[in-house]
Amino acid sequence: MFHATQAHTNAQMNKFLATMVEWYRFADNRKKVVNFCSYILRGSLAKLYAAKYKLRSRAKVYKIGARNLSRPLKEKKGQSPEYHNLLRMGLVESIDGLQYTRMSLVPETDYSPFPNDWRPEHEKALLEYLRLDDPKTLEEQRRCIKEQGLISPQDYSSMLVWNYKRNAISSDQLSLLKRSIDDAASSGSALSGSDDEKNDENVDEVEENREQVHVMLN
Repeated sequence: MFHATQAHTNAQMNKFLATMVEWYRFADNRKKVVNFCSYILRGSLAKLYAAKYKLRSRAKVYKIGARNLSRPLKEKKGQSPEYHNLLRMGLVESIDGLQYTRMSLVPETDYSPFPNDWRPEHEKALLEYLRLDDPKTLEEQRRCIKEQGLISPQDYSSMLVWNYKRNAISSDQLSLLKRSIDDAASSGSALSGSDDEKNDENVDEVEENREQVHVMLN
């Protein structure tokens, strides 16, 4: 995260700390563990900012950026009047300080009693996955789909592919036959003034071909 901005880096560390707070929600040593993680992250970020902004020590970083590293370190002036003016006008990105920099800021342990049938969310997801992988469950789902007259997405996709393969050749043949009928009809209309008997034969042939096409389509 050396090339990330100070606001983005602090936001990412706050997400991690929020995850730690939720993870140790029911632990007796919740405050101690989260405070220790916050101390490690804050020291690591101070070293990162000292190297990035060439401040040489963490003490200078804390002096400029405050204890929670919420002040900008780019200008090496902290909360300067120029920065306040730009922040008020919305021309710079606001920086959120690190959370839980003191043990008193860490939430207390949650001692609320669990329901009798309580299970963690990840355990529910794993149980549901194992249940779906069971052959009996798959057979029950298929039987339920058949009883309700539904079609599964896999069967529907198979039907589409099969119908396309089955009707592709016949549709091409029908298009060629329609084209030949239209050509015959146009040629019959052109020869209508020369010979009436041949014209009647051509008309009968065109009508017969059209009936065949109608039968094939149905």
